[in-house]
Amino acid sequence: MKRGMTLLVVVSMLVAAMAAPAVASKAPASGADPEEGHKVTICHATRSLTNPYVEVTIDVAAWNNPTDPKHHGDNHTRTKHGITWKDYLLEEGQECSLDRPPLSCELADFVVEFSDDKLVSTTSSQVRLSETVTGLTIPAGTYSLLLGSRDIRQRFLVQNNEQWRAVFSDGSTSLYTADLPDGPANPSLETFGGVVTLTELVTSVTAEHWDVANVSSSPDSVIPDYVCLTRGGGAEL
Repeated sequence: MKRGMTLLVVVSMLVAAMAAPAVASKAPASGADPEEGHKVTICHATRSLTNPYVEVTIDVAAWNNPTDPKHHGDNHTRTKHGITWKDYLLEEGQECSLDRPPLSCELADFVVEFSDDKLVSTTSSQVRLSETVTGLTIPAGTYSLLLGSRDIRQRFLVQNNEQWRAVFSDGSTSLYTADLPDGPANPSLETFGGVVTLTELVTSVTAEHWDVANVSSSPDSVIPDYVCLTRGGGAEL
């Protein structure tokens, strides 16, 4: 190849290289601070009463995109079980909350009320360990439970076995209630009773004293007040 032709080829190659578009690194997502990176870690509300939050890492634009009003932190809310759930940014060194959002009987789908009679007799000659409410029509399904307990005392007392559970006509059961606080003359308590899946139409609910399954030498009296059932309870992302 002649010297002139060689020079022409080299010049042509340089011109082509200068005209070619430059290859740049990936631009940060819209709404991202390049110095902070493209990802954020959030606590995502699952709307599950048993596992309310999970930790997930997402693109910052999915959390807060200032050019799109449909994508920002305030819009990461959901409603289930009558509760408003909201995702939130996870602070460094912290973990997602494991607290269960509060239930409310005011928002329950079904409320079963018992009489004012105590479980376990006030006399040693008579024992009453259960009470059943009949004539109910609670459809099969998954429910979160809230149980109300109380007692009527004449004086300050220390009692350790003031607990009961709900037994449904399909054989399902709630968790046992927490023990009533000692001391007050008229204590009351509301307890989360877990999540139950009813396999068929429930027509009756029985309040069963803790002593039925945990026989003790001195079971204490308790008044089962109510059971509130709210549809749902399984994880839903």
